[in-house]
Amino acid sequence: MTDETKNIFAKKAVVNGIETAFVGWYILSTGWEVYLTSSFDADGYADAFVQGAESEFGSVSFEEHKPYIRAMCVDAEFAKDVELGNLAPPIGGKWIEDNTTFH
Repeated sequence: MTDETKNIFAKKAVVNGIETAFVGWYILSTGWEVYLTSSFDADGYADAFVQGAESEFGSVSFEEHKPYIRAMCVDAEFAKDVELGNLAPPIGGKWIEDNTTFH
């Protein structure tokens, strides 16, 4: 896994009191939203914050979710959508505008 705090497209947010770097987002046909905290690895897995019936940090499988993805943005497109205000942070979270430091 790469250090996503060094990803130039990463956007930070505070979610449940935890400062986290996000690199992508997608929504499933179930309405669940997935905020990626790492890029997908060679096996198609990534770390993420999943917001659904229960909201939690964990691991997600792209192959498992692929048939149900209704919208998705990662890396540069994700960063642009956050900067333009087109993508809200997870419920109860807040985007951190100063992306220069990570605590």
